[in-house]
Amino acid sequence: GIVGNDEQRKKAVTAIASEKIMWRRAIPVIAYRCGTTRSLPHSYVQKIVSPDDAAMIFFTSGTTADPKGVVHTHKSLMANIQAVHTKFGIQRNDILLSFLPISHIFQQVADSLMLFAGASIAYIDNPLFIKSAFLEIEPTCMTVAPQILENLCHATKTKIRKTSQLATLAVTMGANKFSDSRMTRMLAKAINPILRPIRKKVAQKIFGSQFRFFISGGAHLESSIAAYIHGGLETAVWQGWGMTEIGGAGSCNDATLNILGSCGLPLTGVEIKIAPCHDISPKLRALGTGEIWIKGDTCFAGYYEDTAATNEVMLLDGFFKTGDLGHFGPHGELWIDGRKKEFIVLTSGLKVMPSVLEDKLRALCPLIEQIVIVGDGKPHITALIWPRKTEVEKHTTKPFDEKSPWNATTRTIIMEEIKKINLALHERIKDIAFLPEPLTIDAETLTPTKKPKRTIINKKYKHLIESLYR
Repeated sequence: GIVGNDEQRKKAVTAIASEKIMWRRAIPVIAYRCGTTRSLPHSYVQKIVSPDDAAMIFFTSGTTADPKGVVHTHKSLMANIQAVHTKFGIQRNDILLSFLPISHIFQQVADSLMLFAGASIAYIDNPLFIKSAFLEIEPTCMTVAPQILENLCHATKTKIRKTSQLATLAVTMGANKFSDSRMTRMLAKAINPILRPIRKKVAQKIFGSQFRFFISGGAHLESSIAAYIHGGLETAVWQGWGMTEIGGAGSCNDATLNILGSCGLPLTGVEIKIAPCHDISPKLRALGTGEIWIKGDTCFAGYYEDTAATNEVMLLDGFFKTGDLGHFGPHGELWIDGRKKEFIVLTSGLKVMPSVLEDKLRALCPLIEQIVIVGDGKPHITALIWPRKTEVEKHTTKPFDEKSPWNATTRTIIMEEIKKINLALHERIKDIAFLPEPLTIDAETLTPTKKPKRTIINKKYKHLIESLYR
């Protein structure tokens, strides 16, 4: 199979048209070769298709570089599916709510896992249907990008505040068991047994009676969001880490170890090590941060027709240099500290990891729906923002103008809220500008897992960014 958008699929098919491609649609199997087709016996297929043969070509999202064709074999895909199955123990009666694009390896592996376990998949293609799907379909699990959980969290908070003070207290106390404050945790521990039935009732009204857990991946999930859902709504959130090149997942939290903010322990059969990286801040070095290298059967076979790029990241001992930065915690759990290529370097020489800062600001400032930090080569950072309409309306008495929704009042309100957030001096945002339209996958400003495509955004909104530094 070739997974990507229409243009990428067309290019890939054209490039390999002269090769023998096997498409299995159960039985019989049809072999496509140079425009001719013929049925083949199953025994013949078994002889010509081996575990090391290419099974799929996935195109990387192009967040920080041009997309590459990542070749995965039958062996690498099955190794990842089996490792994830071992971690989560999916059963035949499970139902996955599938929303992320199946062109992304995260959702592709999740869907394949359900088929592997004999379970069911319910597909929805509109975020507006998610709420009703929980109650109508009664799923047991769902794979999500963090932004989905962020939106769910903000919407749920607003709804609960309007309906019941007791429910608000119960959910807040549930989330507080993950608080950084020892006193807050102790109070939550004392009162939570009494409030738990209320939280369970609230969760059931939102997610249905069968829902067990979310698996979050594709980007960093802010701890406060995970705490609200995991503790406040009594619904498990397993944060994981992975890449297209490693088959989708490399590590993930689960019921045996779930440390909010981390990405859990490596999957079965996967070896992860942290390689020294000197071009990072002293703060990160003190944590033991380095480049994440990974090795295992889940790793890809190479980049399609790009030996140079493959040799650049694949070492002779089998380790793949991911380009992600991370460190291990006291329990062996993996923490992600950003990506090497993403650093914004200020004129002072100080570095800012935009993705980490963006996740924090979205989680702690409900007024922000989308944010892109900019400022490479500048004296300070600024931000492009698409505000959350429902939250903005709460802070202003002026009627919402669809033609010019974001005015000076909105800007002042958001800047005031941002200033309340505890940030390092070089991470403080000096100014903001409003995006003329939201970032979307269709406009190619977002990846399938809702991460901003920085190169495209910087080019598209060059004049808007420059106006922030005049």
